[in-house]
Parts: sequence; structure tokens; C-alpha cells
Amino acid sequence: MTRLLILPLTLLALSGCTDRGAGEGDAGDNAMPSNQTQSVFRDEVRNEIEEPLEDEAPRELTIGFPEGGSELDAAAVEALSGFLSPDWVSGDAPVRLWGHSDTVGSDAQNFEAGEARARAVADYLEANGVRPERITIVSLGEGNPVEPNYLPDGSDNEAGQRANRRVEMMVGGMPEADGEPVDGSQNTT
Repeated sequence: MTRLLILPLTLLALSGCTDRGAGEGDAGDNAMPSNQTQSVFRDEVRNEIEEPLEDEAPRELTIGFPEGGSELDAAAVEALSGFLSPDWVSGDAPVRLWGHSDTVGSDAQNFEAGEARARAVADYLEANGVRPERITIVSLGEGNPVEPNYLPDGSDNEAGQRANRRVEMMVGGMPEADGEPVDGSQNTT
């Protein structure tokens, strides 16, 4: 008995899916004919499928300068060479470099150290095919530590200071503050 009811209900439901000519709908003159409805539906589905994908998420890398100075050590070169890809090297995405330091020395010295570290990374990128006009360098000096520079007793936190001597690199995208894009960087290249 149940099978006998399902078949007519299914046929009834499917009958509403057939193409009708303009003006043959049951909903009156304001209704869109079903063939137009199907066309609109196909176009909407096609647009969703063919819609370009969102831009790739930004690629990020932190390059350490644990021993100080501004020369890339073997670990930094290895990290950078592993990070390079033909897609973004030859592309147009912006490359932002934020140079950091520890708190040893004056504010001015630490600002210069952060800038010199970012410049060393920029030079490496340029030597490997990244166009200079895509690169923005910002020195934050000692202003944005990832680890405490000093221990609670006031002595140097050498591990923290090593971690703070770094360059943060972002390809594409831009960090946000309070949901709004931040753009206060200046290109020093």
C-alpha cells in the first residue's frame, strides 16, 4: 500500500519540474515561467562554481638572527630558500618585512639593527628574483618582543633576547588591528 502512494506522490512532485512555456505557470501572471527559473538557477550554480577562489592566505616566515648582527646565517638562508616559490617570487603580491631587535643598546641602535636585518632579507629576496618595488621594510626595533628580554630578577633573558632578534616576513595580505587592515608601513627600498 505504501509503495502505491509513493509513486503517485513522486510523479506529482516531478510534474512541477517540467519545462513550461512562458505564461503557462499556475502562480499567475507575476510568476516567472519555470524554464526561466531553471535558467536562473543554472546561472547561479554556474557562477558559484566558476567564481574565483579567494586570494591565498598570506605566507609568513620568521627569520632569526639569534647571534645578533644583520648577516643571514646558514639556518636563515635555509629557511628562506625553502620558503621561496616561483609562484610568489614572480608574482605581484606585496612582501612586507618587519625587523626586530632585543633591548640591549639604545632605542636608535635597536631601530637600526631591525632595519639592517630586514634589509639583509630584502637583499636575499631581490637576489632570488623578487622585484624591489614589491618589498616594504619596517623596523620596529625593540618595540615588539615575542619573549621577555629580562628575567623577573632583572637579569638578561638570553633566550628571549635571541628570539627577539628576528625579521618577520609576510607575502600577500596585511595584518589587521581591530578588524581593519593596517597600512602605516613605508617603503624604504
